[in-house]
Amino acid sequence: MPVLLKSLEVEGFRYFAGKISLQIGEGLTVIVGPVGSGKSSLLSAISYALYGTEPGLRKRLYSKEDLVNVSRNSARVVLELADEKGVYRITRTLLKSGREDVSLVKPSGDVVYGVRAISEEAERLLGLDFEEFYRSVFLNFVDLFLLAYGTPMRRSKVLDRLLGLDAIAGLAKSIPVRMVGEELERTRELYEQTLEDMRKLEDEVQAQTRRLEELRKKRGALLEQLKKLNAEIERLLPSKTEYESLSGGIKAEEQAISRLKQALGAKTPGEEELYVLAEEIKQSLLRAAELLPVSSELRERPTKLDVFGSDLRSVYASLKEAGEAISNEYDRCVEEFERERAVRLHECQMRLKAVEEQLIRLEPAVRDYEKAEQTLSRISRDVGSEESLRDKIASLERKVRELKDKLTYARMISELRRHIVDDLARRDATQCPVCGSRVDRAWLKTLDILPRESVPEVEAELKRNEAELEKYKRVMDELQYAKARRIELQESIDAYNELLNMKEEISEECEALKESLQQERQNYRMVELHVSKALKDLSQLREGIEKLELARRLDDLEKSLEEKRLRLEELFPIAQACRELESKAGKLREELARLEGEIRGLESHSPQAQLEELEERSRSLKERLVRLEELYENLVAVRSAYEKILGYLREQRVKELNEEMNSLLKLLYPYSDIEGVRLLVEENPKTRRNLFKLEVKIRGEWTPFTIRLSDGQKTVIMLILLSAFFKRLSHNAGFLILDEPLPNVDEKVKLMFMQNIFKAAGVRQVLITTQAEDVVRALASEMEGVRVVDTRELHAQT
Repeated sequence: MPVLLKSLEVEGFRYFAGKISLQIGEGLTVIVGPVGSGKSSLLSAISYALYGTEPGLRKRLYSKEDLVNVSRNSARVVLELADEKGVYRITRTLLKSGREDVSLVKPSGDVVYGVRAISEEAERLLGLDFEEFYRSVFLNFVDLFLLAYGTPMRRSKVLDRLLGLDAIAGLAKSIPVRMVGEELERTRELYEQTLEDMRKLEDEVQAQTRRLEELRKKRGALLEQLKKLNAEIERLLPSKTEYESLSGGIKAEEQAISRLKQALGAKTPGEEELYVLAEEIKQSLLRAAELLPVSSELRERPTKLDVFGSDLRSVYASLKEAGEAISNEYDRCVEEFERERAVRLHECQMRLKAVEEQLIRLEPAVRDYEKAEQTLSRISRDVGSEESLRDKIASLERKVRELKDKLTYARMISELRRHIVDDLARRDATQCPVCGSRVDRAWLKTLDILPRESVPEVEAELKRNEAELEKYKRVMDELQYAKARRIELQESIDAYNELLNMKEEISEECEALKESLQQERQNYRMVELHVSKALKDLSQLREGIEKLELARRLDDLEKSLEEKRLRLEELFPIAQACRELESKAGKLREELARLEGEIRGLESHSPQAQLEELEERSRSLKERLVRLEELYENLVAVRSAYEKILGYLREQRVKELNEEMNSLLKLLYPYSDIEGVRLLVEENPKTRRNLFKLEVKIRGEWTPFTIRLSDGQKTVIMLILLSAFFKRLSHNAGFLILDEPLPNVDEKVKLMFMQNIFKAAGVRQVLITTQAEDVVRALASEMEGVRVVDTRELHAQT
């Protein structure tokens, strides 16, 4: 039993956002609907369920993630197939992220997982891989159009694949006849070029040999001339060497004399003047030694020196030694003095600083004490003595008590009057709440005559006296606090005054130390002046001695220079002749070097070696040329054999296909304008290869496929050709899928095709999509077992 489609369930796949289900029975199922309603999406879902891909993906028109509906995050396709073993259920779920889950439930209940494993199961079940399924079972108008209008070469490749001959065609094509032929031509050209290069190099070798002979003769003549010149130069060379040595010596002595004159300057001191300067240095050192607490031995050292009885160098050395000793002693005494006096002064200053720090710490207490004194003075000035202030406070306290009593009495009288007046206003007589007497309205006149105390006036006077009392009490508190504070700070004030006296004493002691230090420093400054003068004069004495020696050396150099100049004049003609000979010899050597370079260049770059290399290369190329010619002839023979085999097999397959195509033409095409269809195998005169050629018979004449045929006729013939291939293929598919197979033919052709496709294809199931609703209605009325599926009704399910 062949494999049949049983049901299809789609959710979120391409045009179907919601869930739809489609039962597929045996017979013809026509899916009808307008453009963009999802007809092709249903067929695409079958291909995707089986192989995990579909035509649009293989052509890279879109990515797998685009199969998910734009309004959903995932797509789900469930396809059920059936054979003699039972029902197979394939489920594929695709997320927008690209993740894919796949499962296959077999009739036995076993479950297979994995994209690759399930695709292999589908191939095994149908006996077709995706390409074979797409070319023979899943047919659509776009692919029919490309096959109909493709080049003969492209059409032949497709037909070879459908006939199972693509492997032989590929093998024949893979034989590199053209590549070997091109290599053969390149090798032949290279061989001829090598022979030409060899002829040119032979001419160059002969010319180079002649040039080398000329250069070697010229080199021999130059070597003979150079030998004679070298002999004469060797004879004159000692005099020339002496001349150059004297020239260099004279220049060095002239420079030395110039430097000596520059060092001596305009005036050179006399020897007597330098002895006088040395005596002055001796006296300066003696005065410095007398002012310093130095040892007697150091003081006697300059005294014993006899300046005028010794040479200047010895006098300078003795004075320098004594001067350095006295200078060092001076530095030691000054350092010791500064250290001792500085320590005493530092101690005094530290004691002064400590006293000042204590004074600073006591300053807040002194300020508080002064503030308390100022407060007492102000109070005494404003209110008098403390006793007077106490009397004022006592008097005000009595007055305040009296005013408070008076205020209470006035308020009571006022309240009593108000009470009696209110009672008499309601009745003729009333009783006094204080004394119990009877009071009538006549009493009111007497009441008006009595004096009245004003409560507000009494209150105002009471407030004034209370405020004044409060002010004097605050003054009394301030007075008491100031007195207590003064007593509390008295001890700090005494300590502060004592520290002030101590600060004054220490300040005087520091000033005395500073004055003493200044006096001692003045004495040491006198010593420093004597020592500095002696050292300065010593430097002047050293310079004078050096100038005196330089003057003597200058006289010696001038005498030597005069002698050398006389000798130089004698040697000048000989040195001049030697230089001229050396110049000639140098030019000869340069010419020899140039000749040697040219000879070495010619010898090292001899074309002979290159000629030998070219001869070896020509032999190698000739051998390669022979091998390539033999290989090319063999490849041409092998390829010709494969082409013959391929042509033979094509002719065998074509005979069978032609019978099947003409049978299908009568069954599927309702008109008589096309009398026959045939597939031929012809040899291309340019490429010498066999290609398929499709012809149609019109009015008794066979014409090429693309001539005198309409687009609809071409589409029908391609469908007939692929249907013939479908019948001849060995597979298990019991169904055929046609996606809008005949959009460009009339209704009669469409109707006849749909009515006879079962008989033509020899299958039990056919799925066709179309937009031709009128043809579908006519087909349903004329043919039993046709199921019509309207995509608009499927969308209504969701």
